[in-house]
Amino acid sequence: MLFKALLVVVLAIPACAVAYYFAVALPAHNKTVLEFEQQKYAAAQEEKRAAKAEAARRTLELRSCLAEADNQYYRDVKNNGEKAADGTYSVDTRVQSGLEHKKQNAITECQKKFGD
Repeated sequence: MLFKALLVVVLAIPACAVAYYFAVALPAHNKTVLEFEQQKYAAAQEEKRAAKAEAARRTLELRSCLAEADNQYYRDVKNNGEKAADGTYSVDTRVQSGLEHKKQNAITECQKKFGD
């Protein structure tokens, strides 16, 4: 009788350990892993949103910079040229070349600063 009781106790201890593992420890571990994965996913989504917003901001700033370069070019043409009867401006070839070079430099700077 004592042998049977001892055998039951010896077999019950590993059975309780296995039951504890499957009933308590494993679900807790899985819950922790799931929470970690959810946090990782949320962080990745936030990073994507931030990158998209940054790209949109840089595109807007690039467009603004390019528009300013273009506007400056036309102001320079207006200031350095003679207005014709049809409303256009006539500029000396050397001056025109300098203005175009200045505009191209401004465009290059915009692309360096805000481009890819």
